[in-house]
Amino acid sequence: MFSIWQAILCIAVYALVQYSIARWANSSSAFANEVRQSATIYSLSLAVFCTSWTYYGSIGQASNQGMQHLSLYIGSSLAFVFLIPVFKKMVRIKEHFHTTSIADFISTRYNHSQSLAALVSLLCIVGITPYISIQLKSIISSAQLFTSSSDSSSNYLLSQFDIFTVLLMAIFTIVFGVRQLDPTERHPGMMVAIAVESLFKLIAFLAAGIFICFFVFEDFSTLLNIASEQVDSDFNSNFDVFHQVPAISTWLTTITLGIIGVIALPRQFHVGIIECSDEKMLNRARWMFPLYLFIINFLVIPIAIAGKVLLPATDNPDLILLNIPILEGANFISILVFLGGFAAATGMIMVSAMTLSTMATNHLLLPIIERLPVLHLLRRKLLYIRWFMVVLILFSGLYYYRAIGDSQLIVKIGSISFVAIAQLIPALLIGLFWKKGNNIGALVGITSGTIIWYYTSMLPSVINSGWLETDLLVNGLFGLSWLNPEQLFHLEIDSTVGHSLFWSLSINCALFILISERTTQTEKMSDVVSFLNIANGNQHISYQKKLIADICLTNKLKLLSQLINNYLPDIETQNKLDLCCQQCEVDPDENIDILQLSQLRSRVMSMLAGIIGMAAANRAIKSIELLNEQEQDLLANSYSDLLAQSQMSPEELLEKVDFYQEKQQLLEEHADLQSNAMVKLENEHQLTVKAKLDLDELNQQLENRIEDRTHDLKNANNELTDTISELKTTQNKLLEADKMASLGRVVAGVAHEINTPIGVILTAMSSLKDELNIIDKQLQENKINKHNLEEFMAYSSEVCQLSLDNIKRAAHLIDSFKQVAVDQEKEETELFFVAECIENTLLEVRSRFKDKSIIYNIDCNAELEINSYQSAFMQIITNLANNSCIHGFAEQSQGVIQISCLMKEHELLLKYSDDGLGLSEEGKENIFEPFYTTNRGMGGSGLGSHLVYNLVTQLLEGEIIIDPEIQQGLGFTITIPTAAKLDSTIDNDNDYSI
Repeated sequence: MFSIWQAILCIAVYALVQYSIARWANSSSAFANEVRQSATIYSLSLAVFCTSWTYYGSIGQASNQGMQHLSLYIGSSLAFVFLIPVFKKMVRIKEHFHTTSIADFISTRYNHSQSLAALVSLLCIVGITPYISIQLKSIISSAQLFTSSSDSSSNYLLSQFDIFTVLLMAIFTIVFGVRQLDPTERHPGMMVAIAVESLFKLIAFLAAGIFICFFVFEDFSTLLNIASEQVDSDFNSNFDVFHQVPAISTWLTTITLGIIGVIALPRQFHVGIIECSDEKMLNRARWMFPLYLFIINFLVIPIAIAGKVLLPATDNPDLILLNIPILEGANFISILVFLGGFAAATGMIMVSAMTLSTMATNHLLLPIIERLPVLHLLRRKLLYIRWFMVVLILFSGLYYYRAIGDSQLIVKIGSISFVAIAQLIPALLIGLFWKKGNNIGALVGITSGTIIWYYTSMLPSVINSGWLETDLLVNGLFGLSWLNPEQLFHLEIDSTVGHSLFWSLSINCALFILISERTTQTEKMSDVVSFLNIANGNQHISYQKKLIADICLTNKLKLLSQLINNYLPDIETQNKLDLCCQQCEVDPDENIDILQLSQLRSRVMSMLAGIIGMAAANRAIKSIELLNEQEQDLLANSYSDLLAQSQMSPEELLEKVDFYQEKQQLLEEHADLQSNAMVKLENEHQLTVKAKLDLDELNQQLENRIEDRTHDLKNANNELTDTISELKTTQNKLLEADKMASLGRVVAGVAHEINTPIGVILTAMSSLKDELNIIDKQLQENKINKHNLEEFMAYSSEVCQLSLDNIKRAAHLIDSFKQVAVDQEKEETELFFVAECIENTLLEVRSRFKDKSIIYNIDCNAELEINSYQSAFMQIITNLANNSCIHGFAEQSQGVIQISCLMKEHELLLKYSDDGLGLSEEGKENIFEPFYTTNRGMGGSGLGSHLVYNLVTQLLEGEIIIDPEIQQGLGFTITIPTAAKLDSTIDNDNDYSI
């Protein structure tokens, strides 16, 4: 057993997963689009037919009635196997007329009748809202069995669990089912979620069935043996139902309800027809949906038998699937079954709420809003009204469940709802094939059938629940026994549902046909024929007579814009109107003819039907009087011209047009085939003769071409070899020339740099020699005195110091040259920590420039380790820091040096910057040139940056650039491949000095 909080957590996780799936399905990814258009997803979404009545109730029904439960799914499977052409007809009509629901679909067939649409909507709401209560009952019952409560708070939560479920379903339905005003827009997110939900509840059902049959019991035979032993005992009455053969009337009734359910249930009509984007999807659903029904019912009987064996007779048989795993302590299976039942119930609830809210808004509330001027402002709030209707319908189902509780009515409400929806079948199916069916006949038929349904089905269930006196069931209405609701006209049928279905449908069909035959058809015959032709996939030829374009389209568009603007914002109104003009191929700035205006009118009405329903759209279009009397006469004359010439009725004309169009197409195709065949035979004969003459010539030409091509290839190969050799020679020469030129520049630089200190030394020594000669002469002449000797000694000391300084400078230059030109071929890579290496290098720099207050900021992960040349790396940092201290901070005693390191894939990204003087644009261009320096008086040789450049680009095979983002000071960005050279040695041919 689980706590109520654990149950809520399971449901929350499930809802979150479903939300994520629906949100992903609404995304623009290619895979999501492929899933949305999948016929498999469409077929699985049809399994919304399998509600908790299937998931839990089939097992309970099998426990009480044996094989009876199968008849419903046999009927549903037969419908999809044999009635696919009917489904395709309905899909074509839906696409053409932009219908939004089954009520809209039926009203479209019968002259867009608003009264008929309202009647159908009301019947669906009355018939289906109680059916929602069954789903809520299954959720509450399973939650009560699934959870155990020991405190008042848990008991309170469990008692309010139905409200929690209704709110969750309302939110999900609004977010993914009623998020747009146009209900004929696909709901891919919701449909994919429903499909996944169908797959999940199938997996959960099979998992529980396999667990019960093969883990609780060893196998089927063990289960049957135990059941047989109990049959032989005193409790054999428990298993009698599995040996009983259901009455034929009961089977036929349930099979018929199964057929009706997949056609006319509002949720099935929406999923099967409204959400079908391509009638080809029905081809896969033809076998996949019956297969789904077969699989989910395969283990029902074994599970029911197991329930008889393991559970006491007092337990609710509808919850056998959940009760056994809980009894056996199988927690995972219990959770799976609980969520599967929740999915089965909520799938039906969401789709039903969405479809019923659309019908209630378009066909019940909108006509009232249109008729009362004070409510006209609500026309722009239809989306919010639809949201409100979703919540109202769901809470109506909740109220119904709480009101009737566990009475007999709740047990029979599923079958009663099916019989209620069955009253739509005559107007729906007969209207697809019979031209004479009209609005009055449909209204009378559905109304009479609904009255008979209530009298023979709903009313007896209410009486048997103890809410009314039983006198009506005993004596009949007015004391007339032949008006007994359960034996109407003294007809006794084993199944009360079958009795109600027989009489309601019989009277419905009879009155529909009779009234349609005896009354004048209110709708135009051309509209009916058009409806039926669209259902059959036929298209009529267009009117060919040239008409004068004398109708100002601008004025007509203003009327249409004002009409659409009653329901949509200004921008969306203009977009919709522009789209209609584009589809009709008319220019808003030009005049049009009467047929183009008629086509535009139909297109706008179809668009508007997606928002307010076809019946309301037709009424709205008529209300603006788009065509004046003269234009109506012109339109009638345009159609009557063709009729007058043909001397036949409109329906005969349209049928003949279709016939001769098809005949003409067949004759043209046949003539083309014959002509093509004759031409083909003649061409084949000529080609055969010519082929014989050309064959030898082609063979000879082929041999010659092969020989010539071989010779050409040999010559080309030789030329290519010579060219490659020349290119290699030229390349080597260019490399050598470039190397010599670079070497010349370096030698010239070396000579120039060393010549300076040597020249100073030479001048100083020459001057010293002259002074020495003077002193020597004075000494020989004995004219020297102490003052002269002291001056000479001071001068000599100054010259010696100057010479020594220049000798040191020359030595320093030579050391710099050695660093630039040093052969580093013996250096090896090693693993080292970058941050530690930088810190150690900067210790030496700090000691050298103690007179400056330099702040060193190092941003580098201490764990960052690379395999590279550590000494070269340290030399790079040293030279950059020296340049900053000597040149960047030449005029200041303090500064900041910033160093950051970051690994980017297989490269080390090092950024170095200071806030010193910086460089001019010329300096930035020449900084990496050898011997370039901005101030030789500071002691620099101009080789530091060049050395850094050589180390980075040649030894480390990296890249160094000046950072353009640094505004104050100078910065460098260095990129070093960390796995570029892992060999222990360097190629001997590399020269890092240039």
